[in-house]
Amino acid sequence: MRNIVAHESATLNETRGTVVDSISRRDRSNTNNQQKETYAPVIEFLANGERTRFAGNYESYRSSNGQMVVVRYDPKQPISTARVVNPLEGLVPWGMFGMGGLAVVSSLGALLPVRWSSGE
Repeated sequence: MRNIVAHESATLNETRGTVVDSISRRDRSNTNNQQKETYAPVIEFLANGERTRFAGNYESYRSSNGQMVVVRYDPKQPISTARVVNPLEGLVPWGMFGMGGLAVVSSLGALLPVRWSSGE
């Protein structure tokens, strides 16, 4: 994950974009064949001095017009490569590392005959 972030930092530009509209689509659920409406924000940002728009990912909720988001894009192909940066994107690897460490510590506690006492 760290290599991906380092590569993106070296090759992609990051800027602020604004949600200017949203588009919707209806999808059928595989489980009960019920229609569900999803929404994608239309985001506008400046790339190479020009206003550029792209549609974000479809979600079950509609983003508010005027909402500011962080956009990452390749300056050579801004429209086809633009994506919204998730605010928690950098925390996921640390969270996985922390959960793995917690699992190791708790399993060692179960295996080792050492017991902690409160001193009473």
